[in-house]
Amino acid sequence: MKNRSKRSLCALLAVLMVFGVLTVGALAAEYGEIETTSAFRTTPMVATSGAHTVTLRNDGTVWTWGDNTFGQLGDGTSGDFDSSGFPLSPHFRSTPVQVQNLNNIIAVSAGYSHTVALRNDGTVWAWGDNRFGGLGIGTSRPGGFPILPYYRSTPVQVQNLNNVTAIAAGLDYTVALRNDGTVWAWGYNWAGQLGDGTTTNRSTPVQVQNLSNVTAITTGNEFAVALRNDGTVWGWGHNRWGQFGDGTTTNRTAPVQVSSLNNVTAIAAANHIVALRNDGTVWSLGDNFGGQLGDGTTTNRPTPVQARNLNNVTAISAGGIRTVALRNDGTVWAWGGHWVGVTQGSPIRQTTPAQVQNLSNITAVAAAGQVVLRNDGTVWTWGPNTTGQLGNGSGGWGTYSRTYVQVRGVGGQGFLNLGTAPVGNTPFADVRFSDWFHDAVVHVYGRDIMRGTSATAFSPNDTLTRAMVATILYRMAGEPPTSFRQAFSDVPAGQWYSVPVTWANDAGIVQGVGGGRFSPNDRLTREQLSAMMHRYAVSRGYDVSVPANVTAPAGTSGWAMEYVRWAVHNNFILTGSPGTHATRAETANFVFRFDVRYGR
Repeated sequence: MKNRSKRSLCALLAVLMVFGVLTVGALAAEYGEIETTSAFRTTPMVATSGAHTVTLRNDGTVWTWGDNTFGQLGDGTSGDFDSSGFPLSPHFRSTPVQVQNLNNIIAVSAGYSHTVALRNDGTVWAWGDNRFGGLGIGTSRPGGFPILPYYRSTPVQVQNLNNVTAIAAGLDYTVALRNDGTVWAWGYNWAGQLGDGTTTNRSTPVQVQNLSNVTAITTGNEFAVALRNDGTVWGWGHNRWGQFGDGTTTNRTAPVQVSSLNNVTAIAAANHIVALRNDGTVWSLGDNFGGQLGDGTTTNRPTPVQARNLNNVTAISAGGIRTVALRNDGTVWAWGGHWVGVTQGSPIRQTTPAQVQNLSNITAVAAAGQVVLRNDGTVWTWGPNTTGQLGNGSGGWGTYSRTYVQVRGVGGQGFLNLGTAPVGNTPFADVRFSDWFHDAVVHVYGRDIMRGTSATAFSPNDTLTRAMVATILYRMAGEPPTSFRQAFSDVPAGQWYSVPVTWANDAGIVQGVGGGRFSPNDRLTREQLSAMMHRYAVSRGYDVSVPANVTAPAGTSGWAMEYVRWAVHNNFILTGSPGTHATRAETANFVFRFDVRYGR
């Protein structure tokens, strides 16, 4: 079973839905004729601190290379230390190594000298430097030195933390997002970057104050940023560049709203804050020494400015004094302080976005180390190589590459491949990495909860019927042995939905529409989907409590208030009319978030 969290899930709020109807042929494919694999699969990703890189393969394993002084590569080795515990010299790997004793990972993040991974069971694992408690295991070294024994060269589980959906590692601290929309942090806290109202280091997670309904998190240089489900951005910690937009450079030990940023769907940070809006434009504020705000200047900005001549952006990343964006056509655009740019003679400063040359079919970017992932699963990088961060088998002081290099395989043999989607994840040509529903479809397909409408199509914008959702819930429950019983006149024996409807009715999950009928082919609305999912949760003994202050959207039917409030509270459904017919993509997303919420 797979869960996936994302950075990209916040983009859900901005999506315009198109509705349709499934054909008879599609029904046959969806409900029995398409074979699936039960092997664990997740979406590949890349993350980098600039000195070391961590990558996630689609089989849930983690591979790293670069600086390993503090054991941040997780392969059981580290640099050398003298008898008093101080590092003697840097230690690095110039080709990928596998992190030990770690599987079923769905997200990774690279801090300055530690690394963090999120498992599909909602637990968080960390390794590397722990002097300031950044591993979250209840120990630290007051004052930061000596190092020994305050580091770990293999993964350890973060204490007292579960139901996590996203992670972000910073400079000796880490931030995590839980499935209830709260944010937790631990580690170095001199500037208030843990957001708990103090500047005291913490070796186990503490909750960030006065922050809820968060959908995405990121870390900058000694500060953290969160995106709420209303499209607003909040920051805390070091504010030396005025990046919080509050008119000051005062550090904040608890979150403050970043002014003049709204309709945001994704965030990134370094010495500046970068925001992707739902119209595909990029806005940023804060430090602009390298031109990383993209407004044509090198002037710091206390309010957001738009990156010039750039649109249709689907992902963003920030690192040091540079920013990188991925467009929906698979091209990469970069601006700010470039070590090398992308070709011989590229400028040191690029104050407006420029296309990174000769790069196409890119699905993920990591700006700090200039690392990109192509849709064929290969990883490419360029820039400094002092600690082997190019992953090409070389490295050392003063080395770098002004052109792309492909990351090699283990021991320098062959090349690293992280796997791809659709190959290994889904076979669907209409489910792309950049689609907001990609992770959800990967999840429901991998669990064999939803299949394709054909061998190569998922049909995300088609709608579902009552019989289809009953079948989806039956699969979620593991298809318990059930004997057909004709409870409804329009649900005869021998149909693909006969047994699922019997089971769902016996479990109290579905009801008739009156007159002894079930109406299996009626299209399902969002509020009807919420009701069926709520009843399923109750049948499984899950907690469905909702705070009293949570309200249902306007237009919710009276009978559905309880169900829709629960769905809204847990971010299971998108914004919009509850009476609108639910699409296959929306249903996949509902199931995906439901599984994350309840640890499936």
